[in-house]
Amino acid sequence: DVYTWDTPGQFVDISTTPPGTYDVIEKTNPTGALLVDGPQQTCSRSRLALTADSVKVLSTTNDVPCPTT
Repeated sequence: DVYTWDTPGQFVDISTTPPGTYDVIEKTNPTGALLVDGPQQTCSRSRLALTADSVKVLSTTNDVPCPTT
C-alpha cells in the first residue's frame, strides 16, 4: 500500500514546532481496525532534524518498542 502525506492520519503538522532533533514513532494499525497478516501492531522510529526551512531524515529503525500511552 502507498499512503501519501495527505491521507487522513498520515501526516504531522510541524508548522509551530521549533528547530531541533526529534524522534517520530510510527505505529501500524493503532486501533486494530485493519485486518493484517502478521503482528497487529508494530512500531518504527524516524529521527528527524528540523530547521527553520527544512526537514532531514537522520535515521530510521524498524521494530522498536511501541509506546504504552
